[in-house]
Amino acid sequence: MARKRMIDPNIWTDGGVQKLTDRQLLLFIGLISNADDEGIFEADSDSIYFRIARKDYKVRDIEVDLQTIASNKLIYLYGTYGFLPNWFKHQNLKGRKPQLTKYRRPPKKIVELFPEYISEWIATFLSRGDGNQYPFASCYTSESPV
Repeated sequence: MARKRMIDPNIWTDGGVQKLTDRQLLLFIGLISNADDEGIFEADSDSIYFRIARKDYKVRDIEVDLQTIASNKLIYLYGTYGFLPNWFKHQNLKGRKPQLTKYRRPPKKIVELFPEYISEWIATFLSRGDGNQYPFASCYTSESPV
């Protein structure tokens, strides 16, 4: 479940973010505010529309904008979910009671591209007593019933 999130001031100087239109930036910030404690969100356009609905924003616009945001490597889309690879770089959940995701985690081959994500995940969730390894067994695969 999404919680209150911080928007890092460095977002405005990020090269990928600077390539986004204002509408795409609004969507990206909406994804951050709706991501769970592992930086995973539902990437279904209808669901997103109802969470961040604007009267001038259409469901088909969300579909196109998600692809643009993904092409700028700010999110990765898989199945019906999305993943913010720089999540722990900008969201500090240590000292809180972070909740494990209820969604399928990103594909192992994608997560392994971000070792800092894995190490921060371990540091964040280790305090919960959930072990000391990233749970690759619960990662998305094309065979997963998602």
